[in-house]
Amino acid sequence: SDSKAHFVLPDSYQVTWWPGDRPQDNIQSDSTTGDHLLITGLRPSTTYTVIVEARKIEKYKDYDEGTSMTETPDGLNAFILSSKSKQLSVKTASPPDPPANVGIIALTCHSLKVGWDPPREHGSEII
Repeated sequence: SDSKAHFVLPDSYQVTWWPGDRPQDNIQSDSTTGDHLLITGLRPSTTYTVIVEARKIEKYKDYDEGTSMTETPDGLNAFILSSKSKQLSVKTASPPDPPANVGIIALTCHSLKVGWDPPREHGSEII
């Protein structure tokens, strides 16, 4: 048999994320039709696991079984084609450190000049 693979464009993408490496608590999910999704409301200095799933709903008419519980409004049956990405582990950035080496640079009878080293930023790294 000469079966040929074919590519089916997804209808949408389901993005699921949770803190830590086990999907137990605080599992959240959102969908998009685009190729990216902005996830907000994350905690700083926290490792999250993210999975992206491509989904396509296919409709078909079942001539053998009569009516089915998965019928769509147009009288057709439907099933979901899906494919999940590998898990991505990412740690959110940490807040910057406070200013360091705060001190008096100059002093007169009526004023003083305060100086400090700027805060150190903490970026994020994809694991």
